[in-house]
Amino acid sequence: EAIDADLGVYGLNDGMTPGTLRYAITHATAGQTIAFAVLGTIHLTSPLPALATSVNIIGPDSLIIDGSAVNAANSGLFAVKNGATVTIADLNVESANSTAVSNDGTLTLTRVGIDGNHASTLDSAAPFGAAGGIYNDGTLTVQDSFIDNNASDVNLGAAGIDNEPKTGGGIATITDSTIADNTGTGIANNGTMTLNGDLI
Repeated sequence: EAIDADLGVYGLNDGMTPGTLRYAITHATAGQTIAFAVLGTIHLTSPLPALATSVNIIGPDSLIIDGSAVNAANSGLFAVKNGATVTIADLNVESANSTAVSNDGTLTLTRVGIDGNHASTLDSAAPFGAAGGIYNDGTLTVQDSFIDNNASDVNLGAAGIDNEPKTGGGIATITDSTIADNTGTGIANNGTMTLNGDLI
């Protein structure tokens, strides 16, 4: 299937050349979809560009975004900014020395794996500590996803999901998802959270 060149990810290298994930995020405009024409693992060397535009990122479910070489001070490999509406589906975010995903906008995660991420620096924005998996200060929807084997070294750190209304957000709905085997608190909620059919 043909993919628009500006939005197609054709290679696994972590660079800013056409055909990479970084290039696609940087050049996507509001309402567009970033799709993948590759399988395998993208090994990040730094966090991805912030998602400040409303986009969809859709990968094959075997695609891995690996952050083992990244120490992002818990800013997130994927960071959704206030005002952006983002959907991420059918990919895995793994092994970051950081929060895997941070959200200050509106974010939907569908069939996403958040696995083996490790936060160790206290995020002053999060009263419960630094999140290993997901930090939410916006509106978050998680569907049919796995958030497991994440960790936080911070006392009371939310290894899985930290939901905080620091800037008026902190609204989360988690449906048919598994939050398990995280080292630390699986969920820390200081906002509004709805759980539907989850395994915790």
